[in-house]
Amino acid sequence: MPTKRTVAELEKNLSRIRAHGEKRLEGIRARIAKLEASGLNAEHLYRELDQARRTVEAGEALAARNLAEAQAIENAELARQAQAEKAMREAIDAAHKARAAQNWAKVGGSPAEFEAAWPGIRAEIVTQKTLELSAREILAEVGFDSL
Repeated sequence: MPTKRTVAELEKNLSRIRAHGEKRLEGIRARIAKLEASGLNAEHLYRELDQARRTVEAGEALAARNLAEAQAIENAELARQAQAEKAMREAIDAAHKARAAQNWAKVGGSPAEFEAAWPGIRAEIVTQKTLELSAREILAEVGFDSL
């Protein structure tokens, strides 16, 4: 089973392939220049250069395709995670709202009054939860983990 490579690894791989391919083509071009400077026929090296160019292009294309596929998979995973986080936040918000609506009704408030007051209640809940989490983090830092 092939190993899954990261986008960063595939970007680095594509860069290495491009550098290696260019170095290979430069080497053949240098050999062509040397032969031609000597007045010799370099036709066979031109064929080699053409074949090497096609090979390099095919290798780069394959590496670029692998990179694009990995980026698409990574983007899809990030989108899935963002959607899951959004759904979780919405579920928590709905649970807080339902609990608050029940408590509002228990003390005689009407549903319409609750809906009008909900944005402020929600802000208070968020503030309270933030303060609780901050307090827990501070206590955990100093060694008190049982809050």
